[in-house]
Amino acid sequence: IHNSCGWLLQEFEANRVAVIANAVCSENRRHDQSIQNANSGKPGDDQLTGDIDGWGGRLVETIGPLANSVELGGSITVLSQGTTSGDRLAQAIHAANTRDIALPSDVIGSGSKEVVTRALKAYYAGREPEVAGQPTGWPYQTFFKHNADFRSFGDAMSECMLVRGDLPDALLSGGLDDFNLFSNSFEQQCRNLYDVCLAPDVLGSRVVSMSYGGWDTHGDEEFRATRNWTDIFGTDAGLDRAMREINLISNNAYDQMVMYFSSDFGRQLVVNGDLGTDHGRGIYSVMIGTDVAGGVYGTMFPPEEAVSNGSYVPLERHGADITGKTSTEHLLAAMSEWAHPNGGATAEAVVPGHAGSKIETAGMLNGLLA
Repeated sequence: IHNSCGWLLQEFEANRVAVIANAVCSENRRHDQSIQNANSGKPGDDQLTGDIDGWGGRLVETIGPLANSVELGGSITVLSQGTTSGDRLAQAIHAANTRDIALPSDVIGSGSKEVVTRALKAYYAGREPEVAGQPTGWPYQTFFKHNADFRSFGDAMSECMLVRGDLPDALLSGGLDDFNLFSNSFEQQCRNLYDVCLAPDVLGSRVVSMSYGGWDTHGDEEFRATRNWTDIFGTDAGLDRAMREINLISNNAYDQMVMYFSSDFGRQLVVNGDLGTDHGRGIYSVMIGTDVAGGVYGTMFPPEEAVSNGSYVPLERHGADITGKTSTEHLLAAMSEWAHPNGGATAEAVVPGHAGSKIETAGMLNGLLA
């Protein structure tokens, strides 16, 4: 564990971290295809399309209509998309700023944004009686229903935040504790994560997605990766602060969470010419949580990487991958069943055919989650 990751080391020593060596979430080396594969939970896909369901979307559908996948980053991803084409975001919520999620009500000012906001509110309110009288299936009802639902949800979330209190000082920048990460986006996502744990009843949150960019490290990998790891896993940094505060929430959210970390594709064994290892296949996935049986799963440094395979020695050849030996389909299936236990039916619904996907050693992941 890198010395920039003090919180991760602390959790590992407390037996709450599982490191899955030689995992593979995409058999493809392209960023766009591999991001889709990781989010869809289908490592072998080779067709790039936005019109596809994700493993998070399938999980919340399996749990039930009141469950949602909540995205805390800059956009909703394939991960949260459901199985119904044309209505894939039915159980997805984009919570880029949980303290400013409602549509504005009383807006003053003469700027273009303020004027348009007032005009839209008046338009929807003025046409509401007319729309109500239209037959079921009238195409424009979708827009008016979305406006009404969004206002209702946003007002409920704002009221919840008002009643349940301000963000803790430890998650505010510029205060006494000065929460200040290199990534402003991840800093905000940590605040959002706290609020998700504060208001699971309003959000219906059963899957939560966070993101951290900046891993396209063809060069200067050590510096850039260290900076990123420090933000996410460092002592008194992102998740350390967020989870410390979440642990103080009375609903026991801390112990009801399992975190899963992966990337789009994996890494190469040897620097690819300019001190980077981007565009590989195998990767090390990480899971963290109270119910995680900590430890290392798989062979961290497979001996075959250091000996000739008949043509070359992988550790001596540019372009050689970490070999992907365990499909992350097994990890997604285990987490899905943990989130909604159903005798294996949940796992199969979310990750169909996962039992037949590759694994380094049969039964290796048994008991991964309590």
